[in-house]
Amino acid sequence: MDALVKLVLERLEKRMTSTATFMVTECNSYDEHILLQNQLISFSGIDYGHIRELMGDTLVPWVTYLHRALAYDCEVTIRLAVPVTSLMNPSVILDWPIKFLDKFGRPIYASHQAWITASFVRSCESQSIIVIYRGQRFTMAARDEIERLGITIIEGNEKYASR
Repeated sequence: MDALVKLVLERLEKRMTSTATFMVTECNSYDEHILLQNQLISFSGIDYGHIRELMGDTLVPWVTYLHRALAYDCEVTIRLAVPVTSLMNPSVILDWPIKFLDKFGRPIYASHQAWITASFVRSCESQSIIVIYRGQRFTMAARDEIERLGITIIEGNEKYASR
């Protein structure tokens, strides 16, 4: 019995550090077995058509697999293949428990707050991107932190509505 417990623990430990990457434009099938072996799931090659599928919760294979990965308690990363522009809506970043990266691997963040504070900006990685709603503003201290950390600001095309 101890050998079985040891084997299960070893597999769980290995899963916690294992990553599987899917190139969405090249992958047609997604094996559920991969989710049992990998805690970290990454989707690459994502363009704005894919983001629309995600926002619309369109049940295409990659979005269905993303749902399944989240159900398996995987940490999911989406890496864009296109530059971050105003087509990127903050709501997609805020609504999904996913880490978003731009095509250079820089993290993308967003905030629900009307006024974005320095403490929020300090929680972002250096050289990252913050996508904001039209109408969102930064405090002066936040602007100083943005400059200090080299963060890029992109205004999305969604208008801010308090939540």
